[in-house]
Amino acid sequence: MMSRFETCLTGFTWRIENDGQPGHLDPNDPGGLTSWGMTYRTYCGWLKNTNQPIISQKQFVALPRTAFYPTYTNEFWIAVMADHLPIGLDLMVFDFAIVGGTHGSVAALQRCLNISHDGVLGPVTEHAILQNAAQISFDEFHSYQVADYKTRAGYDYWGGGWVRRANDALKQAKLDQIPISSVPAV
Repeated sequence: MMSRFETCLTGFTWRIENDGQPGHLDPNDPGGLTSWGMTYRTYCGWLKNTNQPIISQKQFVALPRTAFYPTYTNEFWIAVMADHLPIGLDLMVFDFAIVGGTHGSVAALQRCLNISHDGVLGPVTEHAILQNAAQISFDEFHSYQVADYKTRAGYDYWGGGWVRRANDALKQAKLDQIPISSVPAV
C-alpha cells in the first residue's frame, strides 16, 4: 500500500497535465529547466543543503522520477507538515507548496487557522496544525491559494494553469474524503 506522500505525488502531482514530464525547458518559465516538476535550481539547492555533489543539467534530466522522492519529501511534504493534515488537505497544501512555494502554502494554512500568516512554519503554526487542522475548510484554503496566485508575477501567462491545478486538487481532495466502502462497485 502506498503512503499518502506517494499517493499525492504519483497520483496527482505527477499526472501528465501537472508535473508528470521528464526534463523540459520552457523559455517562459522563470523556474528554468524542470524535470518531474522539480526545477534544476531547487534540486541543486537540496543537493547542496544535504552535502551532496551538484550534478550537471544533462545528469539532472536523465534522473528517473524516483530520484526526486527525497527532495519532494523533505522540501515540500515535511516542510508543510503534510503528515499531520487531514486526508485531502494534505494534497492541497503539498501541491500548493510545489507550485507556489512553501511560504505561500504555509501562509494560506495559517490564514485558515486564524493565526499570524507570515508563511513560516514555526512552533505557533505547528501547534495550531496539531490542534485544529481537522477543522480547516478545503474551500477556504483553495480561496486563499487562488488569491495568492493572482498576486504573483507571471499570473497573466501561467495563472490559468495554476488555478486549473488548484481546482483539480480541490476536487481530488474532496474525493479522497469519500470512504472506499461507500464507492459503488462497478
